[in-house]
Amino acid sequence: MILPVAMSTLLGLASLAFYEWSDQTASRMIWSFGIFIPDFLVLTWFAVACHRLILIGAGAVAEFGLTRWTWRETRFFLWMLLAYTIGYLFMLLGNTTLFAVAFFVANACGFSTQTISLIMEHQPFFLGMILFASIPFAYVVGRLSLLLPATAIDLRTSVNSAWDLSERNGWRVAILVGGIPIAFMAIQSLIWMIPSWLFGESLHKIQSTLDVASIGLIFLQSVLRYVFATIEIAILSITFRRLRTIEEQKLTAPLST
Repeated sequence: MILPVAMSTLLGLASLAFYEWSDQTASRMIWSFGIFIPDFLVLTWFAVACHRLILIGAGAVAEFGLTRWTWRETRFFLWMLLAYTIGYLFMLLGNTTLFAVAFFVANACGFSTQTISLIMEHQPFFLGMILFASIPFAYVVGRLSLLLPATAIDLRTSVNSAWDLSERNGWRVAILVGGIPIAFMAIQSLIWMIPSWLFGESLHKIQSTLDVASIGLIFLQSVLRYVFATIEIAILSITFRRLRTIEEQKLTAPLST
């Protein structure tokens, strides 16, 4: 974790320095998207090393996980982008559908448009809708994420093979692989609020000023992120290994009988 945490911290500081220097919203948005790519590449490199360490053993990973970038990491990166892109599309579709249904029901019950808008903007209602919309995200990403450990250990894989691997275990995989990361994201969001409580300032203001507090916060964010990432990767690897074992047992059962 030493190198990815250090690189994530440096990327965060670079983003913060640019944010403080730039006064244009458009350039900040472009920079935020640009910083996402190297950050995701670091996570890819780390995740591949973790998957290989768990599924193959220590001999499959160089000392401290240091290795050159290969086609394996490229495939892993592309599969991860695909899984999360599809997941976010399903989340967006579910979120839009839920808000449309809620608006239709409230309108049918005689609420005015202004009242409906106030209800939808109410934080508990909004968070509840987001939570429900996260269910299709967790389900899709959970099952498609089985592509990642297979890619990390150089197995031939496809969307269909990953989906079939979790057949009859879809919701279990969704909870383990898709739901737990969402829970971790919620925990991190709560933790990020602690500095604003301590300093009596908004989190946005703390994170947009380059000082000791913001630097320390970025470092702690990086550490916590990769601690949670390690747990998530371990859960995914163990889930993948267990499902492969079940699949192999199914294939060998007719032969043994």
